[in-house]
Amino acid sequence: ECLKNMKPNDLSVKCRTELFQEEKEEAIDNQVDFALMRGCKREIKEHCDEEDPQNIIKCLTDFSDESNFAGKCRDIIQKRISQRMQDYRLNPILEKACRKDITKLCGDIIIEYKDERSFLEGKVVSCLKQKAIQNQELLTDACRTEIVSSLRDSSHLVEADPALERTCPVSIARCRTSQDMDSRVKISECLREMFKEQRLQDNDECRIQVALIVETVQMDIQLDPILHTACAVDLVKFCRNREHKNGGLFACLAEINQHHTFSLEPECNSLMSKRMEMLTLAVQVAPLGSAQDIYHGVVDSPTLLIILILFFGAVFGFGLCFGRFSKKLHSEEKNR
Repeated sequence: ECLKNMKPNDLSVKCRTELFQEEKEEAIDNQVDFALMRGCKREIKEHCDEEDPQNIIKCLTDFSDESNFAGKCRDIIQKRISQRMQDYRLNPILEKACRKDITKLCGDIIIEYKDERSFLEGKVVSCLKQKAIQNQELLTDACRTEIVSSLRDSSHLVEADPALERTCPVSIARCRTSQDMDSRVKISECLREMFKEQRLQDNDECRIQVALIVETVQMDIQLDPILHTACAVDLVKFCRNREHKNGGLFACLAEINQHHTFSLEPECNSLMSKRMEMLTLAVQVAPLGSAQDIYHGVVDSPTLLIILILFFGAVFGFGLCFGRFSKKLHSEEKNR
């Protein structure tokens, strides 16, 4: 467990290779994961006693928010979730569901890291996440379901996003000193706020990674736990018949937020206004890709359509006002 907590680059190649093989065996059969089986013995017996050995971690994750769930077991599960997000080969279910998608959409990464000893540092999962943000229809149904499920399980874990940890170390450290260390959700929210207020203290790559986190709400509103909790009543009230994929629930809330006839609960309304502002900025920082991807993203995502209308409307309004001012200034100079 001590070695598993260390960064891959801090281990020798031989040690990393042997450790990775052990982690793969534990991922395929959770019953050989000694720390998990010992630390979560009561929880496994109570909730997952008849579960397939490959699905014990997933089963425990589904029950981990219950009040009688031991903190030690929850910590082990969070470590395993983080490990799986760092290398898709440690998530057999995702690997199987996304085999074709990985070859088609992220094949360049596989070629670059074709050596079995290479550690992928979350690059394949990040690639699939970015493709899903661009347009969920780019992924097969099975892969889309698993990538959203994996992101949902890890949405509150900063350490489950290697790209974010690598590019935003200073900003993350600042959030950890100003927030409750045990509340990982608050750290993610702190990064969102710093992004909105343009106070991130790392380079532009950090801004891109946080922008991608902001944009994931278009895939599934549960990827933004604070928003999902704050708007729980409104989701039942206004959006119970809306489809969940392609950000259907978030789009529903965005429409109500802009509507004058209906109104969201005060907390939800305030948070939605912030999220729309963040998304408008995020689309500028981390564009969705090619023109074709953007076109399909707009067609398939009502949320993105609203955001782009607001953004280009603001640009048009600024241009119109600036044009009138320039014309007036030119006329005055001419009269002189």
